[in-house]
Amino acid sequence: MFAKQQQKKLLFVFILVSFLFLTGCGVQESGNWPGLETDGERVYVAYQDSVVALDPTGPENRVVWSYSSETAGVNFYAPPSIKDGNLVVGDNGISAGIFQGGGFIVGIHSMPLGDTNPPTTNWIADDVVSGRVYAEALQVDGKIFFGTADNHFVALDATDGTKIWDFMTGNSVWAQPSYANGHVYFTSLDKTIYSADADTGEIIWQAALSGASTGTPVINEEANLLYIGSFEGILYAFDLTTGEEKWTAQTDDWVWSTPALHNNTVYFGDMAGNIIAIEAEDRTDETPPIWQEQVPESIQAKLLIHNDTLFVASGDVSNNVGHLTAYKLDGSDDGQPVQLWQATTNGAISANPVATSSGIAVAFADADGVLQVVVYDMESGNDVWSYTPSTE
Repeated sequence: MFAKQQQKKLLFVFILVSFLFLTGCGVQESGNWPGLETDGERVYVAYQDSVVALDPTGPENRVVWSYSSETAGVNFYAPPSIKDGNLVVGDNGISAGIFQGGGFIVGIHSMPLGDTNPPTTNWIADDVVSGRVYAEALQVDGKIFFGTADNHFVALDATDGTKIWDFMTGNSVWAQPSYANGHVYFTSLDKTIYSADADTGEIIWQAALSGASTGTPVINEEANLLYIGSFEGILYAFDLTTGEEKWTAQTDDWVWSTPALHNNTVYFGDMAGNIIAIEAEDRTDETPPIWQEQVPESIQAKLLIHNDTLFVASGDVSNNVGHLTAYKLDGSDDGQPVQLWQATTNGAISANPVATSSGIAVAFADADGVLQVVVYDMESGNDVWSYTPSTE
């Protein structure tokens, strides 16, 4: 346990110090993890100087298209957002220079999906935010919502990228927001979760957390609840309408990742590798978990449930090793999960895994910083397709 805690602390300190240094100096980052998303067929990965569309149904390493900014030195790490045939991604910014007042020039890029290589752009907005974008944007009802490293949460018009509203938090926003019933929900490292009117940006409610949060709020509209974890090892359930805290669940270590909701059960993981299943509604702070399992290394990526199977990505950045573990949730008579398989990678998996028609895709960087994307068969765990830029 002590080793796990030390690893967790070193990981966060490394990321935080790197973030602060890079934010202040304008140095381009090479040690972050890639961002991964899918439209169900193709996978889209953002890493370093490009966003790449890949087709796992084609031959190995098939690149449909690759996009790079026309501005030299621009890197991408936020997962691309895919919706209604469009991809939106924020970049990592470049220094504006002393003659332009300092700070950063950060771009939000919108492009149509298709086969054109490189893709055309709908628009590029480089005058709406000044902080690096690390989290996936949310596209809904003609708007784009996302947070920045310099404490802003912003809504843009999806048609042309113009700013609709801008809210200042107390610290960086590192997670994708959620949406329900005309409200957008988002977290910040300022130890707060917010509910805002999606049209105006008016804050409807905000609730304090015991620690910073980098997870995406998970919404249970049927129960009118919202679930979110914090770095103090607590999973919270809040009333979706009022923000009232309904109950909490405790674990051994930081909850960095986004939980998952399935069949009236909430699943969440911590940085010690624990996976905990709890009742989604009828429980109190003292209610014990339904079950608890453990995977190797720390859980940072969000938990993924697909076809009644739970996929958990984990990793150790210090040893450049990662794991993807699959559990069948209805695999036993006593309600306990059954581990189907566990795959090992030569890099920690911090990016969210995604489900495609070809299998479960993960993205990571190896010890040399080289990107790798691997697709695993959902039933067997065999790797069925892979991509690395070095073998194109």
